Amino acid sequence: MFVRNHDELTLDKLSDAEREEVFAAFGPDPDMQMYGRGLRRRLPSMLNGDPARIRMVYSLLFSLPGTPVLFYGEEIGMGEDLGAEGRSAVRSPMQWNDAANGGFSTAPAQDLVAQMVDGYFGPKNINAVAAKRDPESLWNFIATLIQRYRECPELGWGRFELISSRRQECCCTVAPGRDPPW
Repeated sequence: MFVRNHDELTLDKLSDAEREEVFAAFGPDPDMQMYGRGLRRRLPSMLNGDPARIRMVYSLLFSLPGTPVLFYGEEIGMGEDLGAEGRSAVRSPMQWNDAANGGFSTAPAQDLVAQMVDGYFGPKNINAVAAKRDPESLWNFIATLIQRYRECPELGWGRFELISSRRQECCCTVAPGRDPPW
């Protein structure tokens, strides 16, 4: 189960109207879009770095049937480099620490095959070392989700049903009769 696909968030299964709605919400700038059918953005930046929304999406991911899959760096909240060509926007080097090149390489920045992300989502603000040290970080939240997923076979196995709600902003699910497959 993916929140987004590896290289691009593909929207080719949506109607034109649905696709435009997604573009407007998560990639309004044409530079954020790919081939008119996808987004070349990472989830944390699509949600403007909003910790509550990011945690909500990952909570849903870990509660649905299937194997949850994260793209490297999403566990710490990495963003993309829209200055990179095409799909390379989401293929920036892992941000290990706040040192030069995010601790990924000691090579001069101009010698890197892919450039580091700049700005808010860059390694000065978002990196693995800082995330592991912060008990309130996204990394620690994801670690807790993984632990709960492993401890509770009710999560992620079997089927689920959407429950209608009077509140459009609510996504309600139930897992009736979920039995582990063993």
